[in-house]
Formats: sequence, C-alpha cells, structure tokens
Amino acid sequence: MEQQPLQRLFSYPKNSVLPWNIWKSQIVRDKKKLSIGWCAPFPPIPNGGAVMTEKVIQEMLRRKDKENIEVYAIPENGKIDKQKFKLVKYANITYPLDVIFFFSTEYLFQRYNHHTKYIAWQTIHFLIDEKPTELEIFEKIKHADFVAAPTKMAEKEYREHGIKNIRYVPEGIELYHYPFTVKKKKKIIFISRSMYYKGVMPFLDAIPFIIQKHDDIIIEANIPIDSNSPYLSDIITALKEKQTRYHKNFHYNSLWLPEEKIRKMYADASIMLLPSNNEGFGIPIVEAMASGTIPIVADRAPMNELVKHNKTGICLPLKRQKKYHYVEFPLVKNIVSACDSVLRDPKSYIKMQKNARKKVEQEYTIEHTVDLLLSLARKIVQRR
Repeated sequence: MEQQPLQRLFSYPKNSVLPWNIWKSQIVRDKKKLSIGWCAPFPPIPNGGAVMTEKVIQEMLRRKDKENIEVYAIPENGKIDKQKFKLVKYANITYPLDVIFFFSTEYLFQRYNHHTKYIAWQTIHFLIDEKPTELEIFEKIKHADFVAAPTKMAEKEYREHGIKNIRYVPEGIELYHYPFTVKKKKKIIFISRSMYYKGVMPFLDAIPFIIQKHDDIIIEANIPIDSNSPYLSDIITALKEKQTRYHKNFHYNSLWLPEEKIRKMYADASIMLLPSNNEGFGIPIVEAMASGTIPIVADRAPMNELVKHNKTGICLPLKRQKKYHYVEFPLVKNIVSACDSVLRDPKSYIKMQKNARKKVEQEYTIEHTVDLLLSLARKIVQRR
C-alpha cells in the first residue's frame, strides 16, 4: 500500500499528456495533411468508449500515409497509455485542427476554435423525450457541424428532432481477431460490466433453471465491477450466492480481462446471453456474432438492430419485472427457453451463425467504420 503513491508518480508520464507532448506535436505539424483530432476517453480508462477509441485511432494511424492525414489525441482528463499510441500526436482541444471528433464526450462539447470543424459521434440509450439526460445531450451536440450516429435509432431520433447534418456511422471490430466456428462447447457466456441495466440479475436468476435442463452446462461471466452502478451490493451478493451454490457450472470474474481472454470466451461458447435493457451500441453482441456465438438479447433498439430475430440471433420480448429495480427485462422463462433451444439442437442454428458472421463482415468492421469517419471529415472540411 505504501508504494502506491510512488507507483502513481512513476506512471504519470507514461499515462498522461504533458505540455511537452503537445508542443512537440505542433512544431512538426504538416499543414498539407488533413489534421484530425480525437477527443474521447483513451486507455488506460477501462470502459467501452476507450476500447473503441483505441481501435479507431490505431486504424487511422495505419492509414496515415496512405490517407495523407495526421491524427491528434485529445484524451479526456489528459489520460492516455502512450505505449499503445506511439505514432499519435497530441493537441489541446482549443488548437486549430481541421476537424475534431468528439466520441461520446457530450459534456465536453462546445465550439472551441472557429477554424476547426466539429463532429459529435454520439449515441443514445433511450428516446430523447424519454430521459432528461438524452435531451441535455441533444441540446449540446445540435451545435456541432455534423453528427455521426452509431445506431439507426440514434440517427432517427436526432434527425426527427431537427439535426440535418447527420450520418449513420456504426462502430466496428477488428474482425481478424474473431475466428468463426460453428462447433462450440456447451457453454453460455455473459460479458458486461456490473451496471444494473445490463441484465445481470435476470441472467443470474436464469442460471438454476438452465442447469436443471443441462447439468453439464458451463456458464462463464466476465462482470467487471462498476462502482457507479446503483444496486451494486445486490448484484455482488447475487453473484457470490450463485457461484457458491452452482460452483461446478457457474464461474465469474469481476476484473477487466485482457482482450485475448475475452476472445477465447467467444470462441468456446454456444451462446452469448445479454438481456440488457439498453445499450449505446453493443460491441459484445457484434463480437459474439463474428465468432459464431449465438447472441440472445432483448427485443429493443439498438440490440435488435444488430440482432435480427431468428436470422442472426434471438430477440426476447421485454416485460416489466419489479424485482429488477423496476427496469424492463426479458422474462426468465423466455431466457431459459431460448438457451435450451440452442443447446438441445445446435446444428439447427448453423445458418443463423453464418448469417450473423456475414452481417458483421458487411457492416461492423473497424475498416468500414474508419472509412465512414474519414469520408465525413473530408466532406465537412472540403478537402480530398
């Protein structure tokens, strides 16, 4: 414990943007290149936004010479794992770059420099009129030069509320990291942080009934603890209780696992169960689809944008369940029934697995995402 402050001191230069980094990036700036800033959470921040940022920036850096671009990191709070981004440059949010993307940083968005064009790549979790927080975000990003919407739900909502300069730009994955196979172990996985709306509780309540039908099933969960989650103590108690009672069948991890271990979970599993009430996009769903793992999700946007029922996965209807903190989730009996159907006759789902992989190949690769982002950047700054 005594070494922790010292460790933080030594790690600070490695994980922080310093004035020297910004100064050096500016004096060697090539003004003939399209300068693109990226304002977002970066690794080592452990969340989905930081992961997507890493994928986008690394793909842009791979193309920097071919596309004649320079990529500038503008990390939230100045935190960035410099070892992961050795070729990136650094900028202050007020610097006159050609364009800056704000990726899910709605609380930071405003007009900082009149020379720079601003693109808000912003999602929604609910319809704008359903939640005051969604309306607050909308009121901020509507002043952007352009809005990129990761889901069709977000594009439709923003367009109907008056944003005209908008384009659908879905998130993507590095497809080559997710080998496709239809031959799976008898295993169900759950991958999501411990936020209550992700459906942790209905997932846990389904476990005893799934085991009753399949006593040889392995159920594996990666549920990193999110200290900001309401009802966290309920979730932790339920996790420990299920692991104690069903220790032969159920295992969970509460830390952020390395990506290669997450990919191994997909590679082995027959089913990825995510009965989440809402998602900003749903990268785990796409990763499962790419891997040949059947996703079982709630029949609600944007989950049902990614998963077409009985074609690329299974969508379950939502019913109100008071015992889940008054949030709608699929009924446990429907979760169990869907899992049972896949486990009893996996061969009948081979076409679904192939359809899902094809959908990812066509719509949800990181190459496709960056193609759209760069096209959008060039469009609004009128440079080719």
